[in-house]
Amino acid sequence: MDTTIIVPTYRRAALLERCLDSLRAQKNRHGRTEIIVVDNDPAGSARPVCDRFFKVFAAMDVAFYAAVEPSTGVSHARNRGIALANHDILCFIDDDERAAEGWLERLTAPFRELGCAVAMVGGEVDPDFGESARPDWLADDILHMLSCHWGWDTQPRFLKAGEWFGEGNCAVRKAILPPAPFRADLGRSGEDLTGGEGVVFLELRAGGHAAYYAPDARVSHHIHPERLSRSWILRRMYHAGQSDVVAHRDSKVLGHTIPSVRVNLAALAGLDLDAMPHEEFRMLAGTVYNIGYCLGKF
Repeated sequence: MDTTIIVPTYRRAALLERCLDSLRAQKNRHGRTEIIVVDNDPAGSARPVCDRFFKVFAAMDVAFYAAVEPSTGVSHARNRGIALANHDILCFIDDDERAAEGWLERLTAPFRELGCAVAMVGGEVDPDFGESARPDWLADDILHMLSCHWGWDTQPRFLKAGEWFGEGNCAVRKAILPPAPFRADLGRSGEDLTGGEGVVFLELRAGGHAAYYAPDARVSHHIHPERLSRSWILRRMYHAGQSDVVAHRDSKVLGHTIPSVRVNLAALAGLDLDAMPHEEFRMLAGTVYNIGYCLGKF
């Protein structure tokens, strides 16, 4: 089964090098593999790293390409990678992720084993805190706010309604994708916190395509130290709400139902986030998401 691995990157040379190094260990016993790095920096800052890997992958009989996408935004980068892809199965991994041993085989296995019943596959994402200590408040049930730990099951299976996966560790049949499927008004752009967390896959599922969860197809996601604060999580949730309302406005994905709740913004500003019990913080994060969603409508 011929496979294309697409790696969008933006000014993170050291992390990109670690990502590409993890792809050296991946095997595709059922077909050809190509890797496409899409540099989203118009200045082409990923060039030195890519140059080092051309020979590495050539010696492994893995085609390796690098392209610059000057339109800033990860959606532009992913769409460029799709346009350049030569194979039917597209696998996505971000530059701040590393593929675990057997990742490629496990991510693509459902396409081989279940045939056309599977249109897309999502794998598990483990947090990598590097040299930073994991904060005591960062429990498993809020790791998804850092695009980690979907945690739907320990066994492979089809996803149920209300379950999802992100865009950093997944695979999809190219044939089912429309032109430029990742929306340019969603997804990270530069240093902002907007996101697209799997909207294209939710839209495909709404159109009748089945999604499969492969928990053993794992990547580790580098958690940047500046994100290890409750204030960053709240900012992320606010922007997630704004991103989702844009996605729901023009797509087949059902909109989010906002509960009726009164919010005292002055009281919110005075909260001691570090002292807040876990359950209260989870509720606050949900409230901030709803505020972002509401304001995104205007």
